[in-house]
Amino acid sequence: MYKRNPKFVHPELVHVLSTSKTRRLSWFENLNVSHSNLATALNDLLEYAQRGRNTRFIFLIGMTGVGKTSLAENALSTALTVLWEEEEIEIPFMYVPVETNDEPRFAWKNLYSAILEQGSSIPVESVREGVCSGDIMRFSNNKRYTLAALRKAIKRMAKERGLKVIIFDEAYYFLRFSSLDVMDTVKSFAEQIDVKLIFIGSYELLKLAAQYSIQIRRTEVVPFFRYDPKKKNEMREFMTVIEKFTSNWPCDHIPNFLAAADELAVASMGGVGQLSAILANFLGIQLRNKGEIWTPEMFGKALKATGLDEEMREQIREGEAELRRKYAIKNGFCTNQGIATIKEKLTS
Repeated sequence: MYKRNPKFVHPELVHVLSTSKTRRLSWFENLNVSHSNLATALNDLLEYAQRGRNTRFIFLIGMTGVGKTSLAENALSTALTVLWEEEEIEIPFMYVPVETNDEPRFAWKNLYSAILEQGSSIPVESVREGVCSGDIMRFSNNKRYTLAALRKAIKRMAKERGLKVIIFDEAYYFLRFSSLDVMDTVKSFAEQIDVKLIFIGSYELLKLAAQYSIQIRRTEVVPFFRYDPKKKNEMREFMTVIEKFTSNWPCDHIPNFLAAADELAVASMGGVGQLSAILANFLGIQLRNKGEIWTPEMFGKALKATGLDEEMREQIREGEAELRRKYAIKNGFCTNQGIATIKEKLTS
């Protein structure tokens, strides 16, 4: 039976072990594990978030299940708060999941309403557009608040809060409609509100990231790659991630997942989020078993059916190939030779 590695044990684990099965499962599902690919993506996001106004759009792109949402909700949220703490801005960012809708066009009112409701205490129904007629300011008194009124209200809210960044998760919902029209509206919104927008999603977002030259000039893409088990250094990091999860297994009977690292790397496709989901599935089955004893059959039950698994793998292979081709290779001055060349010129 596996013995926990003390250096990876979370301080809360001792308390969690004495709680209910439901509480233990929930705690494990929300357990955040640091790793090198996450750190790389986080550093790039923070670098772009601090740039001037010429950088407006930041895309965090990676496979489904690589850990993008976890990064945004936890490490990125904490880092952004620390980033602007000297300006005494309590919460300089907003996290807004983009929701689907049944309308023929993207429901900007729904999105703007979500932003406004999250960022202020003003009920959306109270938002009215003011129109100046001579010396008289008139406000609409019906419930049909306009996009212009919502934008103005968001602008006021953003200024009062010192808002720096809005994070849009599940941003692939934008793609149900004309991506060109969406990015035109987003560009206008970002400039009017004067914030940076971070879009989080899978490879489909590559279609949004490079629409036309003026947008590309204001855009940066942060690839969030999975671990390749064929590369020894990446497999070592992935094994460390497995050990971190296993050391925090909220049961006394702990499977030795580290010994099954090869199988887990294949099953999760090297995605830490997908690995977490597999292990959480296993844990749920174990907790429901008599005496909370695990069995080998639980491993297969925790995985997806073969057909679904193969379909997802094919999409990931194609998407990651395009992501690597377009954005994984830095410009020439990021190489050792490029750095040496420019150093000689800049110090001359």
